[in-house]
Amino acid sequence: MRSFLTENPPRTFKPRTPSYERDFEEQVLRVINQIMPNYKAAAWKPIIRDWHGHGAKPDITIVSNDLDDWYVVEVELASHSVSGHIAPQLETLRNGIYDRSLVPSLQKAFPGVGVETLTRLTNRDPGLLCVVDQYTEPISRTCRSSGFDLAVLEPYYGDIGGWAVLVERLPSELSRLTAPTTYVLRRGDPLGNSVVMELPRSFPASLYKVRLPAVSGDQDEKFVHVQHFDRGPGLVLSLTIVPEHASATVRVIDPARNLAELVIDQ
Repeated sequence: MRSFLTENPPRTFKPRTPSYERDFEEQVLRVINQIMPNYKAAAWKPIIRDWHGHGAKPDITIVSNDLDDWYVVEVELASHSVSGHIAPQLETLRNGIYDRSLVPSLQKAFPGVGVETLTRLTNRDPGLLCVVDQYTEPISRTCRSSGFDLAVLEPYYGDIGGWAVLVERLPSELSRLTAPTTYVLRRGDPLGNSVVMELPRSFPASLYKVRLPAVSGDQDEKFVHVQHFDRGPGLVLSLTIVPEHASATVRVIDPARNLAELVIDQ
């Protein structure tokens, strides 16, 4: 991390890691609505238990302004042990049970949102987001393997006081003001001659099938159904469609018709 300057008024900001994780959490809460304009955020720390009875507390939850999707947010300092602290926390939250039992704690976090709306929200699996103060490859790898999106918000402190945040990394679907029209797929586990291509947990449930790219000489449209795995929604695709070197996205064509298509970038 490097220092940066502002011209008007002239000020110097230098990187400063908060002494405690809770200080970083508070900073994230102060800026998250500006960074993610389509979402509202609140501190949220219920005990989330998985099917084995293991428990972990998230730090924040964010809910879209249209109350259609939500994320469980874990805030971490990069100085924490990945294997001893971050990975176990993310694994428990990934395998957590998210149901209507969480409605009372969500209502405390968002008192202006009705119980019926929050109940409907908990019927959808939340997205998973990890926010850290500094990028490291081990954290990135752990997030990827745990099904968490990664945001990197680097904290800075001014020469005459005051904090600033450098948005080093942020999932594009969270930074947009409107709902995204393109979703990036992440390569998951192989299945013989196929591979699971994972969609973000925020992928609209209404888009239950995706049109495949046209093949030369084939007159009929072909679709693949969205499946739901432990780590969220995904597509099982042949390696002939997405070879190892290829990346893929799902593009929404017509939301009114629940129509989306697979786009391959080779």
